[in-house]
Amino acid sequence: MMYLRQGKSSVEIGELRTKIDICVEGTEIDRKNGIQKTVYNSILTTRAKVIGESGKAFLGADRELHQVRKRVFLRKRRNLQLTEKHFIRLEDGYVYKIYSLNEYDVMFNELLLQRIEQ
Repeated sequence: MMYLRQGKSSVEIGELRTKIDICVEGTEIDRKNGIQKTVYNSILTTRAKVIGESGKAFLGADRELHQVRKRVFLRKRRNLQLTEKHFIRLEDGYVYKIYSLNEYDVMFNELLLQRIEQ
């Protein structure tokens, strides 16, 4: 049995349970008011292992920004070339930006995601 390690806890690779959508950014004009808005069009739906991280970063003037970050392990595919230009939509409905893309091992890519405020 193979394990992915995160700190002291181990994560089984057999637990690829979370459904994710790999998206690209596009624009669309709202029909009601004519305002251009950003949409995320899904190009592929797959399953991955998602590990949650949450951290708080503080901006100047005592403003608090809460950043939601995730760590995702995605099985490698021959025809899938992920870059930082792609976006990930998780089951919770939020869209996440890829800020780091690493090869974890022979089978998996590790994606570090940060939630986009909408």
